[in-house]
Amino acid sequence: MHYLQLMIYNWRKFKGQNQTYESISEDIELITFDVKEMSLNEELNKFSKPFVNIYRSFSIPKYNNDTLESLVTHICMMDKVEDFIILGCALQEIFSNNFNESLGFAGIGFSNYKKDFEKLLNFLSEYLHSESRTPYSGILFKNKLGNESLQNPFVIDDVYEAIFKGFNINKENFETRKVEILNGTNLFDLKKNAERFKDDFIKIFFSFLKENLTSENQCFRVVGVFLHIFSVPYKTKAESIDITADIKTLLSLVDYQHIRNNIIRDRNFHT
Repeated sequence: MHYLQLMIYNWRKFKGQNQTYESISEDIELITFDVKEMSLNEELNKFSKPFVNIYRSFSIPKYNNDTLESLVTHICMMDKVEDFIILGCALQEIFSNNFNESLGFAGIGFSNYKKDFEKLLNFLSEYLHSESRTPYSGILFKNKLGNESLQNPFVIDDVYEAIFKGFNINKENFETRKVEILNGTNLFDLKKNAERFKDDFIKIFFSFLKENLTSENQCFRVVGVFLHIFSVPYKTKAESIDITADIKTLLSLVDYQHIRNNIIRDRNFHT
């Protein structure tokens, strides 16, 4: 592994009021750690692998680190504290990347994905069933450098034929292929993508804790505090995150029934 090619991960703080992630202010005291291979279990190690492969070091606010140490001490897993720090930062990175993306241009683009396919297929249907090519007198391409219009009818026909070939479309199979193509755009809603990653994490982290702790409710509470330590809201309707209380109080404040419900039910992340 070539460490000089790897990046440094900068801590991100969730702003509940603004519903976004931001870099922390310079006056916050940070502790820096080197990234290392984890030794929790196969699923958690796999979850963190992309983070471990990309970053060589990361920083965490001292207060968050102290709260995490209090948490792992409370559950008698102090030997796992460094792994938990890497795990939490890996979760924060993937959740915040997707959470912020859903509020930005990429989210808007993804929400138009199916709509634009519908427009394209409707246009192709009209072209396929048109008795005259006269109305289709040009094709306009646009990019950052400007616009380029194609006017030659032979070139226009070749472009359409290439599209039909690419989508395996003809007059006979058009309606069937239209349904198949549009069904293929029913991936997951990007706005729910961050929640999908978080719920996947909660399930595998809960399973890990369940092997080491005797009480399921305690596992749910630990999951909630862990998420908040790493500035990840455990509820879909995200609120401000406060970890200033002592660890016993933080555990008692967790809505463990909410986390339990997320684990026992299958959530729909599809459009």
